Amino acid sequence: MLVLALLLAASLRPAAAETFGNLSIEAEPMYSETPTHGYLDYRFIIVNRSAAQGHEVTLEFSPDGSVNRSSDLETIRRVVFVGPGAEVSVSLFQPCLAFDGDSVKVSIDGRLQANVLPVRSALTYLRRDRNPLVFMDRSLDLDVIEEKLGIKDKESYSRELHVTESATQMGKWPTSWLSYTRYDGVIVAAREYGGAPAEVKGALVRYVEAGGSLLMIGDGEVPAPWSAAPPAPRDSLRTWAVGFGRWHVFPGGQPQYMSDDQWHEVRKAWEEGAYFWSTEISEEEANRRLPVTEGTAIPVRAMFLLIFAFTLAIGPINLWVLSRMKRKIWIFWTIPLFSLATCAVIFGYAAFAEGWNITAKTVSFTVLDETSHRATTLAWAGFYSPLTYSDGFRFTPDTEVTLCASTYRYNRNARGREIDWGHVLHLGQGWLAARVPTHLMVRRCEIRRERLSTKTLADGGLGVVNGFGKRIKRLWLCDPKGEILHGQDLEPGQERRLSRDSRSTAAQPYEALRDLYTNDWLTRTREAGRDPSRLLSPGTYLAQLEAAPFFEVPLQNPTELREESFVFGIMKGDGE
Repeated sequence: MLVLALLLAASLRPAAAETFGNLSIEAEPMYSETPTHGYLDYRFIIVNRSAAQGHEVTLEFSPDGSVNRSSDLETIRRVVFVGPGAEVSVSLFQPCLAFDGDSVKVSIDGRLQANVLPVRSALTYLRRDRNPLVFMDRSLDLDVIEEKLGIKDKESYSRELHVTESATQMGKWPTSWLSYTRYDGVIVAAREYGGAPAEVKGALVRYVEAGGSLLMIGDGEVPAPWSAAPPAPRDSLRTWAVGFGRWHVFPGGQPQYMSDDQWHEVRKAWEEGAYFWSTEISEEEANRRLPVTEGTAIPVRAMFLLIFAFTLAIGPINLWVLSRMKRKIWIFWTIPLFSLATCAVIFGYAAFAEGWNITAKTVSFTVLDETSHRATTLAWAGFYSPLTYSDGFRFTPDTEVTLCASTYRYNRNARGREIDWGHVLHLGQGWLAARVPTHLMVRRCEIRRERLSTKTLADGGLGVVNGFGKRIKRLWLCDPKGEILHGQDLEPGQERRLSRDSRSTAAQPYEALRDLYTNDWLTRTREAGRDPSRLLSPGTYLAQLEAAPFFEVPLQNPTELREESFVFGIMKGDGE
């Protein structure tokens, strides 16, 4: 154990900072783990020792030489401004795609520096794994956790789950929820969580609301408004549905006091997420679920007939005609002419069959907490372009994007893709290739001010005002008494009286959100409007919108756009 502890300490020892004039840049060590979803977080500390001058710093993570044919990424880049005397923590996020990056190039104020940061990619290939990956607060005893989980004496390759112990106290944990997306679960001590900075706690809340699972050892706080719902009764282990995720609290104070049944309940939440993300969705399967083009197969028969006709035209027929005309010398211009005509036919056929239209389809489901203005969105987006679209996609920087692709197929057609992190997340060249459907699964956490306003009418009925900026096609609302009301066809800003509905509400508030997250997003989202009572509880509503105000299309001016959007809202209480 002593040898292992020394090796672990050596692997986590901070790397020496590189100096670039007045700037020093230090790459924080990576954890030894192999995630299968979410983002890997390469963190850098940039210190500006100048008290008078700020600098624009560009970090570009890429291979030293040519991109490996099996690599799915080519470059990850980020530009930050470091003010005079400032210290800035910067993250380069890598999606779970194969990447052969072996150094980070540094540019300061537009000038490329001679030295590089010796950082290696922690994920050079992607291996789908259904074993959960869990992140643990270092103040807890790792040996006790592993013993209770039944993995303490097992080799790393034979473990049913993997636990990573944090290298720092919670006060220095990442403040972006994207840093935790690769974990299926997080374990924290209540006393450490209570004393952590608000930015760290906010990141963990967003992580759980987006589908993560958190276990708190000790009696600690549960985020509002989810804490208002009664926890699921599981002995002394209390479980709350928090957005799409799970928030477990064990008030006993020590993990060894948790029973096997309680650990089984926690592991179940971890395994649900791991199982969902371990299922690979190929390009063909994604296009079958959300079709953006009728087919991607090459028209072999038509191409064969065209080549056969072209061969006959420039060969036997051409020679026979020129022989009859006694102009065989013309063969030097008739063959190029036939070639040009054939190319024109192929080009015209492609233009007539598909045109230049870029097709985009999106299906999204948003949980909107009107009390805190937090909006958490799950979305599936499909795109198709007859020509290569080099500008790619643009998302808000608090977005997790997962590519639907066969990343574990031998001899697959990998291509280098560029990622630029900045004021927006720009997925640039290589993300939308010609005649290849591209499907993305998206999770987003953000602050939004839209809301559905309610008012009591003179006759005691309930009216609503559409504050989403998009037309509401159908609306179901559960009032504080538990009665469901419904309405339809509400234009932006329009007030409408709601009618009574005969359906009953869900027995356990917010539980159905977890089911939506851990299953097929497309199917569960589309089924939401068929039985809204599964989701509704007092003080909530479900709105089906004509467009998607919480998921803007990430490319400019698609020719054909189809959007399906649902919003599950938690209304403000009286006086809020």
